[in-house]
Amino acid sequence: MSDFSRHRMRSRVAKIIVETWDTGPFPTDLCWLLADAEDKILFVMPGGTLDKAMLGRIGNTPGFDKAAIRRAMRSTSNARFTVWQRDLIEAKASTRR
Repeated sequence: MSDFSRHRMRSRVAKIIVETWDTGPFPTDLCWLLADAEDKILFVMPGGTLDKAMLGRIGNTPGFDKAAIRRAMRSTSNARFTVWQRDLIEAKASTRR
């Protein structure tokens, strides 16, 4: 994937979702979904492929819901957890002005 394509995809990401399965709770029993504003999945990352540095960058993103990620990591069911959502960040920023 070229840098241009990567940048274009990143600019379309409106949500980061963790999808879990009923075989968990293990890092390999989930995946990270990057979705656009219409919930179309743009990219899927298997849970076991994220290294600690990448997880740290995602976890330090403004508006990252750490409680949602904790619920996802403990999940033993088929579920989706939205851990970051762009429009919530923008709404909070506009109320601070």
